Amino acid sequence: MKKAFGILIGLLVITSLIVLVSAPCSSAGSEQKDPADIVMKACSACHDTGKVCKYLGKKDKEAWLKVVNGMVRKGAAVDQADIPLVADYLAGLEPGSKPVCK
Repeated sequence: MKKAFGILIGLLVITSLIVLVSAPCSSAGSEQKDPADIVMKACSACHDTGKVCKYLGKKDKEAWLKVVNGMVRKGAAVDQADIPLVADYLAGLEPGSKPVCK
């Protein structure tokens, strides 16, 4: 009986440790930023998003990377790590897409 109880306690400890170790890894990936939110906040801080809207469907990711990098150099509040995310988002939007286009 004591041996079975010891094994049960050991299994509970090991299971608890596995859960504790894996929890931070699974929650770290859940904090994905919303590129639409970044665009609406960063771009509209200096100009109307209509300026962005008129180029949707005309620029590819590389062109948007140049635009976003240029805006960041001018003071746009976009983290360096988010620039590819924003460029990819803008490159994937169809002309007239909301919320960028009103």
